Amino acid sequence: MNKQEHDILLEKYLNGTSNLKEEQLLREYSLQYNTFEKDWFSVCEQHNKKRIGLQSKIWQTIEEQENTKHRKKYIFWQAAAVCLLLIGSIWQFKKHKKLENQKLAVLEEAIMVLSENVKSDAPQIIYEDDLIVLYSE
Repeated sequence: MNKQEHDILLEKYLNGTSNLKEEQLLREYSLQYNTFEKDWFSVCEQHNKKRIGLQSKIWQTIEEQENTKHRKKYIFWQAAAVCLLLIGSIWQFKKHKKLENQKLAVLEEAIMVLSENVKSDAPQIIYEDDLIVLYSE
């Protein structure tokens, strides 16, 4: 690139009509031949580096906030699952306890009937259940 081409590219750059390829050529020429715009391009590069660093920090913050939202959702669903398990366990325990009390009442009734009917010599079935069979003596 000669001085005249440099001046044309510089004019386009200052007017804002240059494209990226022309700006890159102008930047390389300025750095290679120590022209007066060398300092300007150095400042622009530093500004771009800071801007890129700021953009990455912004994205990082956004991602952290999104992750926090997802964690809160998971915590909510985990708490709901624990509550359902707890309620189901209590319900099963009460149901089992009720059945046990019913069987105990039937057994006590059978014992009372047995004590009243002891007069017979042959063993007789007094009460029969899925788990219990009571005979008289």
